[in-house]
Amino acid sequence: MLLNCCALFNVRLLPTEHVVCEDEFKYALLANNCLCPGTSTLVTLLLHTSRGQEGQTSAEEWHRLYGKCSGNEIYHIRLGDSRFFGEYEGKSFTYASFHSHRK
Repeated sequence: MLLNCCALFNVRLLPTEHVVCEDEFKYALLANNCLCPGTSTLVTLLLHTSRGQEGQTSAEEWHRLYGKCSGNEIYHIRLGDSRFFGEYEGKSFTYASFHSHRK
């Protein structure tokens, strides 16, 4: 459950196991973004849906690339069943990421 800090005093009345304070989450995300740039962007992209068309009319190449890649989706699949990444099963992450990006 996501709550505004003003509503935290009512939390004992709610039947819930997990409570996240909106302001605490926001400030923790900003702090982590300072330590690891891009954290807030990653979380935003994971939580929002995009068609991947944002920025396609921009003159800036990075705007077009960012817009295109923001439309990527996350799927849950066993690595061995993947047509694209099955060959990397048992390999190190470094090896798999290097060789998959070269394709």
